[in-house]
Amino acid sequence: MGFNLMAALGGAGRAVSQNIEEGRLQMDKIELMDAEAATRERLAQSAADKETRKENKKLAERLKGMNFDDGRVAFIMSQGSGFAESMLEHASQAYANGKDPNTILKHTDSIDEFKTVSGVKPNESSLPEGFAIDPEIPDISKYFDLDTSVTSTLYAEPSEKQTLVQMRKDVVQKLIEGDYTEEDFNNPQSEWSILTKKKIAYTESIKELAEAQKGIVPPEDGDDDADIFSRSDARNELKLYVDQVAPTYKLTSLEGSIQDIEAGTQGKAGVARLDANITFKNAIKKAGGSIAASSVQESDYEGTIKNLQNTAITTAYTFLSTGDEGIGSRYKMPFTDTAKTIRKETYTFNEIAAMKGGRPNNVQPGDVIMINNKIAIYTGFNHTYGNYGTADVSDPMVLPYIFANYDNDVEFTITDTTR
Repeated sequence: MGFNLMAALGGAGRAVSQNIEEGRLQMDKIELMDAEAATRERLAQSAADKETRKENKKLAERLKGMNFDDGRVAFIMSQGSGFAESMLEHASQAYANGKDPNTILKHTDSIDEFKTVSGVKPNESSLPEGFAIDPEIPDISKYFDLDTSVTSTLYAEPSEKQTLVQMRKDVVQKLIEGDYTEEDFNNPQSEWSILTKKKIAYTESIKELAEAQKGIVPPEDGDDDADIFSRSDARNELKLYVDQVAPTYKLTSLEGSIQDIEAGTQGKAGVARLDANITFKNAIKKAGGSIAASSVQESDYEGTIKNLQNTAITTAYTFLSTGDEGIGSRYKMPFTDTAKTIRKETYTFNEIAAMKGGRPNNVQPGDVIMINNKIAIYTGFNHTYGNYGTADVSDPMVLPYIFANYDNDVEFTITDTTR
């Protein structure tokens, strides 16, 4: 009996031991499964986090692409991807309305607190250029706030005039960016001619609406709503005229800027610019007038005249120092001897007046000669010197030349320029 009991106990012991061992194995298996599941979960979370960071980086780049400054990008990203997407939509609408997207977010009063902490003087109106608010700052959300006075106007229905102005801008942009030639300018069926007709038609419609607004709608943001052009529109119009006249002078213009100006062509390029300016001035008058456009035209005119005067001086002095080289080759005073060693010193006013078109045969636009012992550059346009002469002479002097007038002599100051 004892034997059998011991045998039974031994068998039971073995069974218990076996059960314990199986239990351990089962627990190890469960722990291993848990560990694998946890690893899979961590890997999945890591992949998700990596994807989130990747998406956030893309969002941040898109915000920067909309020209939000670094501080505002940090603030927007701290608010989550949903807020960032909404700000991208606001920014697109702001650009459509000609507004700076940064104005959508204004600094709150708490920004002074941040400036103090960061070492920027609180009384400074803005943060230094390149200075960014750290996105890791726990309270970054209190340094910016939506400016409702801006957002409330972003989606307002544009007026008829605003719509026409935008349509004209789109046409003008196509004209500026297009690769048009002199043949296009002279072909009434070319794309350039068709777009130009559209531009003129839009301007006429804007003019009619502007006339109706005079004395009714007050100027907004310093821009007269009754004006047919803004200063920005006027600058783009002038670019078109420069592109259009450049081929006439065997020059190339890209987006209103004459290209590849070589030594000796500076004067001609200046005359081409003046030609475009005069054309623009006449177009403004034909369109009924524009304060903004006239301001742009007059400023460009003054700069162009000054540039031509400087070119005349450079041409003359280059000729004196190096002779017929580079820009000096545009000095066109004739030789007075058969050996071609001595040049005529100056023309008189009477000699110029006796010449057809008021110019010697060898003189072209941009060339320089001496008239009455003064340096003068030929343009071919009518320049009026309203202060020339004496009390006994009331008629102003009109010549196709611009005097360098480095002495600022009132008598040689231009008072008007026409074709």
